[in-house]
Amino acid sequence: MKRNGVIQKLVLALVGILILASLGACGKADSKKTGVYKDGKLVVRFGTPNNGGKPLFELLEVALEQGILDEELEAIGAVGEYNIIDAAGPGVNEAFAAGNIDLAVYGDFPATSAKVNGIDTTIIGVANAIQAQAIFVGTNSGIESIEDLEGKTVAVGLGTNYQFFWENFVNGEGLDLNKISVVNSFDYSTLLATEDVDAASIGLVQAIYFEAQGLGHTLVDSTSHPDWTTQFLVAAYTPFIQDHPEVGVAVNKALIRAYDLIHEDPTTLYQAGSSDNIPVELVAAVNQITKMEGYDPSFIVGATPDKLQAVIDLMYADGLISKSIVAKDWIDAQYYEKAVKELGK
Repeated sequence: MKRNGVIQKLVLALVGILILASLGACGKADSKKTGVYKDGKLVVRFGTPNNGGKPLFELLEVALEQGILDEELEAIGAVGEYNIIDAAGPGVNEAFAAGNIDLAVYGDFPATSAKVNGIDTTIIGVANAIQAQAIFVGTNSGIESIEDLEGKTVAVGLGTNYQFFWENFVNGEGLDLNKISVVNSFDYSTLLATEDVDAASIGLVQAIYFEAQGLGHTLVDSTSHPDWTTQFLVAAYTPFIQDHPEVGVAVNKALIRAYDLIHEDPTTLYQAGSSDNIPVELVAAVNQITKMEGYDPSFIVGATPDKLQAVIDLMYADGLISKSIVAKDWIDAQYYEKAVKELGK
């Protein structure tokens, strides 16, 4: 009897071990496969091209400066880590490839290059769907109308949002590109000052700044053609956001709340967009022209898919990427939709 009792205890102990092992296996299967943790909290590692030392871009920078983003992350047991990357868009792509960041706020051109070249990202939000652009003409250029651009020399930063606006502008206005000499350069101020170029395709912020410096005037801006502009997107490393969908919802809730805030108090946007190199007054002037139309997070289910596809198509046609992709398959709006629902919008 004693021997049977011992066997019974051994069997029960073995069963207990198997149950614990099974539970442990279940725990491993259900555990998150990606993410860095510190003090028990998920660290959401953001990466952003250096923009005057600002940790983030556009609307998400507003959310950060006003404490909204950190508040939403804290609500899901996460904390933000903000990495400023000096090497612009390519530097962000390298950070994604190295596994050093989980999310990034940057332009659709470098984001597209990353996706096409095998960096597995998902677009989960929009920080600014309308990057205001302009055609700026030099003081002594003799350019007074759009037609006057033919026979002139124009500086265009090829492979960027400036090229996208430029090509849309030329085609939309029916200009003959063969009659315009294009210089691939970003040194706009020097080229305009030395009169080595007659005009430049630049951001509206730069155009207003150059006007103040006496370099010339804005011939046309993108306000009447927002479809000719590019976007600042929120891209996430796909395995990370699939493992942590609550992060995508939190980020979109922060974007929505920041959007509401800038309409209550536009100075929050002006402050967020300013830096040592870009004064508040300049940011205010640009947004008063554009009426802050690009900051609506609902663009991700509205115009963004078509706008992003237009960027992809141009990059492919111009040989900037080796293959085309479908924008709608790259974008996942579920995080925005869940954020709207949770906020009761």
